[in-house]
Amino acid sequence: MLFRSVVKRRLRRNIPDGYDVKRPEEKGASIEAVTKGMMSAFSSFGSLALFIGAFVVFNTMMMSVAERTREMGLLRLVGATRKQILEVILLETTIFGLFGSVLGLILGKLLATGLAEQVAAVYHISLTKVTTPIGWVAVSFAVGVVISIIAGLQPAWKASIVSPIEAVRGGRGSGRNRLARYGWLPGLLLILLGVAVYLSPLKEKNGAMAFDIGSAFIFLGMALFSLLLVRILNFLLAPLVKAIFGHEGRLAVDSIKRGLPRASLAVVTLLVSLSMIIASGELGLADRTFLNNWIEAVLPFDISVRTPLPISIVDINKYAPVDIGLEKQIKKVKGVKETTPVKFVLAQGLKRDIFIISIRGKSWRRTSNVAFEEGDKNETLNTFDRGGKVMISSTITSNNGIHVGQRLRLKTPSGWRSFEVGGVFPMTANDGYTVYISRHDQIKYWHDSSTDGFNITLKSGAKLEPTMKRIKKVVAGQSGIEVLSGRDIRQEVRNSVNGFLSVVNALVWLALAVTVLGIINTLAMSVAERIREIGVLRAIGSSKLQIGKMIFAEAGILGLIGAILGIVSGLLVAWQLVIISQLVGGWKVPFVFPALYLWLAVIMSVGVSLLASLLPSREAARVDIVKAVQWE
Repeated sequence: MLFRSVVKRRLRRNIPDGYDVKRPEEKGASIEAVTKGMMSAFSSFGSLALFIGAFVVFNTMMMSVAERTREMGLLRLVGATRKQILEVILLETTIFGLFGSVLGLILGKLLATGLAEQVAAVYHISLTKVTTPIGWVAVSFAVGVVISIIAGLQPAWKASIVSPIEAVRGGRGSGRNRLARYGWLPGLLLILLGVAVYLSPLKEKNGAMAFDIGSAFIFLGMALFSLLLVRILNFLLAPLVKAIFGHEGRLAVDSIKRGLPRASLAVVTLLVSLSMIIASGELGLADRTFLNNWIEAVLPFDISVRTPLPISIVDINKYAPVDIGLEKQIKKVKGVKETTPVKFVLAQGLKRDIFIISIRGKSWRRTSNVAFEEGDKNETLNTFDRGGKVMISSTITSNNGIHVGQRLRLKTPSGWRSFEVGGVFPMTANDGYTVYISRHDQIKYWHDSSTDGFNITLKSGAKLEPTMKRIKKVVAGQSGIEVLSGRDIRQEVRNSVNGFLSVVNALVWLALAVTVLGIINTLAMSVAERIREIGVLRAIGSSKLQIGKMIFAEAGILGLIGAILGIVSGLLVAWQLVIISQLVGGWKVPFVFPALYLWLAVIMSVGVSLLASLLPSREAARVDIVKAVQWE
C-alpha cells in the first residue's frame, strides 16, 4: 500500500495539471458515490423486510406456544423450571434465525448480483465477478439471528409462565390481558416518536438512518396501537361481513374480538408489507415523474451526433473527441435548425469528481428547456459565452451551500480556477455533482477545442428520419460516430431507471411472499386455539363448508383491516421516503399521490388473506368431532 501511494504521488508530479491518478478501487468508490441515493432506498426497504421477518418469527413462535401449552404444563409438572422452558423456546427461535439467515445470505447474493449487473449496464463496466465483503456477510448473518431471537423473547416468556395446573386442565385461551386493553397507549407514543424522528434534523445528516429508526418506532407502535384499531374496525366492518357471510361472518367477528393479539399480529404483518408496496410504488412514481420532467427539459433535442458508446461518467475521459469542424457541415443539412457542441470531462472540485459539461450558451438556450431554481436564465446565458461563469446542479447547492453569485473552484489543466455561479438547475448525472461551463473556458483552461458530440434541433415541419439519413451521410467518413434520435436517448435513460427500480420491486414481492406465510400462521394459530370450539360447532350441526366459510370470513376481515391501516402507514412511509430522496439527491422529487397502488394494496391485502386462509380452513373442516370435543 505504501509503495502504491509513493508511485501515485510521483505520477501526479509528472503529469499535466487537470489530470488525476486513481487506483481501481477509487474508481469503484466514485461509482458508489454516484449510486448512494439508490443504495439508501435499498437499505430502507431492507429494514422494512426485516420487520416483516421479525413479525413472522414472532407469530410462528406464538402459534407454537399456543399448540404446546399442555406440553409445557406437563414439563413443569415433571420438574422443568421456568428458566428451562424459556431456554427451550429461545433455542428454537435461534435455530429459526440461523436457518433463515443462511437462506437470506444466499438470496441476498442473488439480489446483489442482479443489482451489480444493473449498475454495470448503466455505467458500461465489464462485470467479471461480484464479491461480498466477509464483514458484511458476518454482520448480516448476526443481524438475522439477533432479530429472530428478539422476536422470540415474548413467546418464550409467555411459555415460561404457563401454569402447570391450568395447562393440564386445558387453559389455552389468549384472553384479554393488560396489553390488549392498554397497549394502544405506548403504541400511540411510539408512532408519535417515529414521526418526530422523521421530522428531526437527523434526516438531513443521515436520511437512511432517520428512515430506519422512524419506521421502527412507527411499526412497533402500530403493532401495539392495532390492538385498539382492530377492535374498532372489526366492530365497524361487522355489519358488512355478517351481510355477506351470514352466521359464519358473525362467528368470524366474534373470533377476532376474542383473539385481538393474534389478529393484530396478522394485521401488522400485512400493513408492513403494504407499506413497502405503497412506498416502492410512490418512489417509482416520484422518480419517474421527476426524471421525465428532467429528461424533457435537459434532453429535448431531436438528434444527437456523438461517440459510439453511451456516456459513462466514470470513464468519460476515455472517449475519442469529435472534430468541431463537423458542426459547419451539419448546419448545412436540410432541416437542421440549431446545433450545440457538447464536451464532457471530469474535474476535481469540492473534494470529489465533478462532471463537467461544456456548452455554447447561445445555442444551448434553444436546445434545452431546463428551468433554473436560482438565478436568471436569460441573463446568465446572455453573458455565459464570455467565460468565467458556471451553472451548477441543485445537488451541489443543497450539499455544499454554494449559491448564485458565489465562487466554485475547479482543477483544470491550467491549475485551480475560480468561477462565478450564474445559475442553479436540477441534474441527476454523477449523483447530481454536475457543472456546465462555456466553450470559451474549455478552450482557455482545458486547452481543448474538440467536442464529444452535437445536440441538434430541427426546423418546424422537418421530418426526423430523412434528416437523420442526411446527417449520417455527412459523418460517414468519420470513424466511430453515431447518429441517434433524441427519442432513443431519452428512452435509454428511462430504461436505466426502470432497471434500478426493478430490483426494489423484487424486494417488495419477497416481502409479500413472507406476508402470506405470516397470515397462514395467524389463521392456523386461530384454528389451533379453537379446536374444541370448532368441534362443538360441528357437533351441533355445522357443516365442513360452514366451518371453512367462517375461517374464510375471518381472513377477509383481517385483509380489509390490514388494507385500511396499511394505506395509512404506507402513505406516511412513502412521504418520508420522498423527503429522504430529496435530501440525498438534492433534487425536487415531487410527491405523487399513488392512487393506483392504494387500490392495489386493498386488492392484494384481501386477496392474500383469502388465499392464505385456504389451508387453515381446510384443516379446520377436517377436525375430528369426537376428539375436538374432548380436546383440553
